[in-house]
Amino acid sequence: MSDPLRSLLKFIPFQLALSVVVFLLASQWLDAWEGKVTSRAAEPQGDLQLVGIELENEEWTTRRWPSDIVKQLDVRSEARLAPPLVAPDNAPQTSKSRFSLSFQVWREGKPMEVPTTSPGSLGVALLAFFGGIALRNMYVSGSPIGLHPRDRIPPDPVPRSGQIQRTASSKGEKTWPQRRSKGKR
Repeated sequence: MSDPLRSLLKFIPFQLALSVVVFLLASQWLDAWEGKVTSRAAEPQGDLQLVGIELENEEWTTRRWPSDIVKQLDVRSEARLAPPLVAPDNAPQTSKSRFSLSFQVWREGKPMEVPTTSPGSLGVALLAFFGGIALRNMYVSGSPIGLHPRDRIPPDPVPRSGQIQRTASSKGEKTWPQRRSKGKR
């Protein structure tokens, strides 16, 4: 096995672990809530719809849920989501525990388990994985698909502009160049 390929194979587990963390964060792995679903947005945004949740500690939050699940819930639709003055008694209960990839919604006393993972979160994780490998390759070889390290040859020293250069005399001595004046300054 060649040395550049071995170097890439050593990097892949690190990048895979980073991509798993990106997937978990995109899948709301650290979120937690418990409360009542009080309202929903009037129009779904693609296959997601915004819902308002009144939490147990009297706070209020919004989440994006699959619109087919939201349609099954008996909650009022609002043009602009805002905390209700009084939460309805028949509002569906919902909860999500931290470090889980699903949440529960109780509808008519029956719990529904809804996953928080989606093809979008998997796509973000794959993009992070291949993007990280491309960045590593850019650093090593100068190309996103190159594996062989580029030659690191320092460029020839070029004098900076505005500096006086020493010139060699015929005898091998180094002298400073003579400046000729062009009149009064």
